[in-house]
Amino acid sequence: MNNIKPSISVIIPIYKAQAFLSRCLDSVLQQTFTDFEIVCLNDGSPDNCDKILSEYANKDKRIKVINKENTGVSDTRNLGLSLANGEYILFLDSDDCIHPQTLEITYFLAKKNNADLVYYRHIAKDYSEIKKYLNQHFDKNKVKNKVVNNVLGYATEKNHGGSSWKIRRGFIWAYLFKKSFIQHIKFPTNIKIGEDLVWLLKVLSQKPISVLTKIPLYFYIPNANSALGNVKKLTYIENMVNGLLETWKTFQKMNMHDKNLYIREFAWPVMIPVVRNVKHLSDEQDKKIAKQYITKLYNAGLVIKPSSFKAIKCYFRIKRLLKK
Repeated sequence: MNNIKPSISVIIPIYKAQAFLSRCLDSVLQQTFTDFEIVCLNDGSPDNCDKILSEYANKDKRIKVINKENTGVSDTRNLGLSLANGEYILFLDSDDCIHPQTLEITYFLAKKNNADLVYYRHIAKDYSEIKKYLNQHFDKNKVKNKVVNNVLGYATEKNHGGSSWKIRRGFIWAYLFKKSFIQHIKFPTNIKIGEDLVWLLKVLSQKPISVLTKIPLYFYIPNANSALGNVKKLTYIENMVNGLLETWKTFQKMNMHDKNLYIREFAWPVMIPVVRNVKHLSDEQDKKIAKQYITKLYNAGLVIKPSSFKAIKCYFRIKRLLKK
């Protein structure tokens, strides 16, 4: 890596991505904003990603390729952060792509408001269905946005409800981050599913100056071979519980208002599908292990103050489970 300081570093962890890597890279190279670097981290991918990356790097000096042994996405993103030279950071998954104006608009909003992060919407569709969105043009001076000092009040893991400005789901690729604000926060390498939410909640707990916009600038393209798509129920339970316990360490130290926000907007929306997965376990040993994890949540003080119908139902399911 050289010492050139671009405005933005786009960090792309890569593993088994040969089918869509070119599409992802092209979406960055076609940006209207050109002062960027692409930090491509080949996480020991066993396919032809190394050849594709070599071809692209030979064509464009803004592409930096790091070939490494497979250590997982969290360790790979941590390495990317340490090597990135940009003032701002944008995370991009190798099976997705971004709007041609993503960097232009987010950088403009960040600099205009001296923001620590800029949040934008995403669209989840097959690639064949997003072309009409890619062709949309936005006037950056007319993009509706909202500047907030406590972004926690707008963030949630719920699927619906609340303000139209709500930030939904812990997708780290839905943000442009100021590097100086996030560089000390590490992705948890002991959590393999939901690690992005754990990291993001630690970022949001630091009360970044945030700009929210409703325009779709990121395109999440479903991939049947993704890590989450192939995960076993017990593995999902273990990782999501460990993620909740890790983030609770941060929020336990905060004021009652932020603590309650975390319980309502994140803890319960995560616990509900976790408990649902426990119900559908068929192996008795798996059920015993899952019960141990639910007990950890209960003992940590997370199973409190259910405020929705679904959360109340989940609360009583947990109580019945712990009595068995």
